Amino acid sequence: MTEPFYKSVTAVSKSFFMDPINVKNLLSKLKNSEVIIVRQAIETNVIRRIVFELLANPPKKSSDSRIIEGIENIYYESEPQNNYRMKISEYAAVDKSFYFFPWNQDFSGLSALVQPLFDQVCRINGFDPLEIIKRTPKDGVVQRFHLIFYPAGKGLISPHRDPIKETTVTGGIYVSEYGRDYNRGGFFIQDYEDKKIFVDHDIKSGDLVLFLANLPHGVDVNSFSGERSSEFSDYFDGRCFLNMTVVESHHVVNRETTRGI
Repeated sequence: MTEPFYKSVTAVSKSFFMDPINVKNLLSKLKNSEVIIVRQAIETNVIRRIVFELLANPPKKSSDSRIIEGIENIYYESEPQNNYRMKISEYAAVDKSFYFFPWNQDFSGLSALVQPLFDQVCRINGFDPLEIIKRTPKDGVVQRFHLIFYPAGKGLISPHRDPIKETTVTGGIYVSEYGRDYNRGGFFIQDYEDKKIFVDHDIKSGDLVLFLANLPHGVDVNSFSGERSSEFSDYFDGRCFLNMTVVESHHVVNRETTRGI
């Protein structure tokens, strides 16, 4: 089977995205390797305020990041290492990560805020959201919200493809914004010539992005150069993204994982 590569970007409204009648249309565009941006999916000030608080007061680092029965929400930090990517096929990340699972309480309010949007992402992927949210790790496949912060000057994810065994379409919300929080680096998708397409330039804080999970993509180190606009008194010193997906738990034998390219 030929693996897909990025083709184009299409923007739609939140009302269009949330309408059940448009699920097949959206899936068709995504399977055609289009990237879809859902404009103003979440109120910008609300999600930024929640995430600012989480980053300012992170929980204790988790001793175990495996998705196993009874696991609490997870927080970990991936630090840069010398020669962090020894081979082109290796996958590497430098970030701060928060995992939120539906069987745990989320006092930040983040999960409750984005759950309606993820329900629609589930439908696009062929899942019943009311059934998925009840699953726990022993059931093999679970819902996971992954808040990722890429600190300025070092945060990154090497080029990779995510598994599509369970989730064909990745859905995620932009918390930070290109031009406001950073103006260099950020998220990219590769075309068939391995050219990096930085779609961050077209996406605002509070927008939702959808794309095929196995499109080649990654995150380059971000930074900000020049003077910030005086209208942005509060900003992230880095890039922040909320990934929403259905993943295999560690109870699955030979579970599929992300692979570097």
